[in-house]
Amino acid sequence: MNNNNNNQNIYDNFYTYDEPIPYITESSKKVKENIEQQINDLQLIQSDIDEQTQLKLDELKKEFEKHILYIYPVRMNNYRRFYTSVNCIMIEKNKIPDAKVISMAYLDFLFHLMKDDTNGIYYSFLLCDLLNLCCGVEIENIKYIRDENYKINLVLGLKQEDGNFIDITVNKKDFDEIKNIILHQNIPTYDDTYIDPKVEKALKEAEEFMNRHKKKMGSLEDQIICVLISTNLNMEQIKNLTIRKFVKILQRVDYKLHYEIYKTASMSGFVSFKEDIDHWMSEISKEKYSDTVLDYGQFKGKMKNAVK
Repeated sequence: MNNNNNNQNIYDNFYTYDEPIPYITESSKKVKENIEQQINDLQLIQSDIDEQTQLKLDELKKEFEKHILYIYPVRMNNYRRFYTSVNCIMIEKNKIPDAKVISMAYLDFLFHLMKDDTNGIYYSFLLCDLLNLCCGVEIENIKYIRDENYKINLVLGLKQEDGNFIDITVNKKDFDEIKNIILHQNIPTYDDTYIDPKVEKALKEAEEFMNRHKKKMGSLEDQIICVLISTNLNMEQIKNLTIRKFVKILQRVDYKLHYEIYKTASMSGFVSFKEDIDHWMSEISKEKYSDTVLDYGQFKGKMKNAVK
C-alpha cells in the first residue's frame, strides 16, 4: 500500500477551514475539456465579447460546475452515523490472504463483498449511506454500471437547482481518491503509511498490552463534556463542529492541560525533566502507533528500574 498522506497535502486548505472539496472525476474531466474548448473558440472568434457571447460563456461555465462532485466534512451531529458507515472503506484488504483480493482495486473489492449472500446488503447500505453523508447524493440516486470494458463503476445522480439530475461516473481510480479524501477530511489521526507486517504485528501486540494497563477512552458523551468544560463552546456549537475539528480540539485541550502541569512542576524547582517540555501549541504526531512506541518504551524503562 502506498502512502497517500503526501497526496492529500493539496487539500490542506480545505481541511483547515472545513470547506467542501471539489472533485472532478475522470469522466467529468472530458466534459471540462470539451467546455473549455468551446469557451476558447468563442473567445478567439470575438476579441470584443458582446452581451450574447458573454451569456453563452456564462452558460458553459455553469454547465461545467454541474459536473463537480463536492465532498463535505461531516458534522458532529452525524458522528455515530459516520463512524458506522466509514467502516466500509477502512477494510485493510491487502492483509487478506487471498491473491485475488489483494490484486483488486478497492471499488472492485467492495462489489466483491456486496455479492455475498449474507453481508452483501449490509456493505451496500454502508457505502450508499457514506456517499449520502459526504457527497449529498440521495441513496436512490446511486447506481452501479459496467463500462465498455465490463468494469464496474459507480454512477452518482447529482440533483440540480432546476430539479434535474446530472450523472457523475466514478471509476476505481476516482473512488480511491474519494475514499482517501473522506478519511483524511474527517479523521485527523488517520494514517495509511505502509508498515512491514512483522513490525506492525509487534506494535499491535504492544498497543494491546498498553491498553490493558490504562483506562479506556471516555464515551462520546464524556468527550463532549470534556470540550464543554474546557472551552467556551456550548452544546449546539459542538453539534455543528466538524468531526475533524472536534477531535483536534479535544487533543489540544488535553495537550494544553499536560503542558501546564509539567511547566508548573518544572518551575517549582522540585521536579526536573531530562528533555524540554514541548509547548502546547507544538505539532501533535499522528503517525501510526506513535503513542504505543513511546508509552511501551517508557514502560520497559520503568520495569528495568523496578528490577534493579
